Amino acid sequence: MNILVEALTTRDYAVLIWLTIAISVLSIYPAVRSGAVGVLRAALTPKLSAIFLTYALYVGAACWIGYRFGFWSPSDLKATIVWVLFTGTILLGRAIGQPYKTKFFTGIVRDNFRMILIVEFMVVAYTFALWKELLLIPWFALLGMLQAASQNKPEHKNVESLVSWLLVISVVLLIVAFAKITLDTHGAIFNLSTLREVLLPVWLSIVSVPAFYVTYCFARWEQARIRINLKSYHSDEVKGHAQRLFRRLLFFRPDLCFQAVRQFNASDASTEQDVWNIVNEVLENARRRNNPKPVDPADGWSPTEAEKYLSGEGLEASDYHRAMHGSEWYANSNAKYVQRDGLSQTLQYIIEGNQDAVTKLKLKGSFEINPYPDAGINAMIEVGSVLIEKAMDINQIPEDILTHLQTVTSGKAQLGHYLLEVRVDRFDEANVIDIALIIQIAKMPTDSTA
Repeated sequence: MNILVEALTTRDYAVLIWLTIAISVLSIYPAVRSGAVGVLRAALTPKLSAIFLTYALYVGAACWIGYRFGFWSPSDLKATIVWVLFTGTILLGRAIGQPYKTKFFTGIVRDNFRMILIVEFMVVAYTFALWKELLLIPWFALLGMLQAASQNKPEHKNVESLVSWLLVISVVLLIVAFAKITLDTHGAIFNLSTLREVLLPVWLSIVSVPAFYVTYCFARWEQARIRINLKSYHSDEVKGHAQRLFRRLLFFRPDLCFQAVRQFNASDASTEQDVWNIVNEVLENARRRNNPKPVDPADGWSPTEAEKYLSGEGLEASDYHRAMHGSEWYANSNAKYVQRDGLSQTLQYIIEGNQDAVTKLKLKGSFEINPYPDAGINAMIEVGSVLIEKAMDINQIPEDILTHLQTVTSGKAQLGHYLLEVRVDRFDEANVIDIALIIQIAKMPTDSTA
């Protein structure tokens, strides 16, 4: 017991004091108590418990291997436990909830960097007097909560960026303070043990990436399995074969597994060969995306390029694929909210064509027009200018098309072998008008009769 007490720093005592205060205050409110019980029950479900327990065993095995090779020692136990509790489990939870269309490894590196900064402060940085630690702890806690609340929310992007910079600046200031103390003590506090503590979170982050990725794949597979079983028009035998084949070939490629399940659910597959055909098509499409063929401008646009025309505007159309029936291929972006005061204030980017080329680019706006959607129309004009510049290499919307957009009227204009169109549909209900604005860029026929 004395060894444990001696191992605690002023920062550990500050954390315990604030934790006790927070629990005491929050436990006064019944809603908070019931919410905490609900979270605890969710965390203790068999599958989640198994995932976190397996991860703890994985970290334990990594530490044992690190001990054998001199990368880890029993003196690192406290720092390791703090890292697992404050970083490992959080990143593991994010891996479980991370959607298909995100870049997994980029997100892990970004989140790891942020978490390492916090853990370096919690465990490694030089500890100050207790009163100073009592001020620092809530400051870092506030930054962490603000970052969690603003993350992945477009309307709070500026807040997330500000909080990230404040976090970086705060830790840099601590590092400067640590450097000053090091100089004042002529390097007495900087030794091999300190260096090991500084590098420990980095080492744990690196060795945990495989565990995070397997967890991510497992969570995505569970979703895929549920989606397969939800459909009732495939036989149980075909569903079973699809699950076995997708799990065996696509488990570690969740994006392709998602595509295969979507194509399977949209098909009338009735044999094992039909399922194999779906897998082969998905794999062939992935190979085509990795090695795209050049597309003649007269035939349209490269799918891999067209998908990203509006990525800078938050409207990337991903996963160009064959439609449910026929030979048409398409992809669309998620809807982007122009204003949060109405759910209809959205923009969406859609591309259509065939397997080899995109022949139609479409920017679709859906607005409530009462009150008149000035912000939505202005946003559509701005994004439409970007789309036309990317697709046609001209730096502004043609004047007649711009007039149709500004006056919210339908119209067309031909420019070379491209057709530019504004199509407006009005729906009058209960004195409310919903309007969909579309900029359509479609390749015109090249014969002499066009």
